[in-house]
Amino acid sequence: MSVGIASAVDTFATAQLETIPPGRHDVVVAVGASGICASDFSVLAGRLPFELPLALGHELAGWVVEVGADVSAPATRHPSAERAGPGRAGWPHPP
Repeated sequence: MSVGIASAVDTFATAQLETIPPGRHDVVVAVGASGICASDFSVLAGRLPFELPLALGHELAGWVVEVGADVSAPATRHPSAERAGPGRAGWPHPP
């Protein structure tokens, strides 16, 4: 998966991360669109204190393509538009 990463204050680049299988309560979304919000920009500018590196662009829209064992069937039939993302580069986003 391609992600935008703030590796340091004022340092932004794209990177390829391995897609991991979903956990029991997770879904995998094929992202059709994603954006950088004002909070992301504040992190990149150093105005919000987050540990870097951090994957930005958590506001996304896409389609559910894989579900965990405990996810109900309707999740596979509906488009998704939600705030999500991998959080720190390469790691799941905190709950």
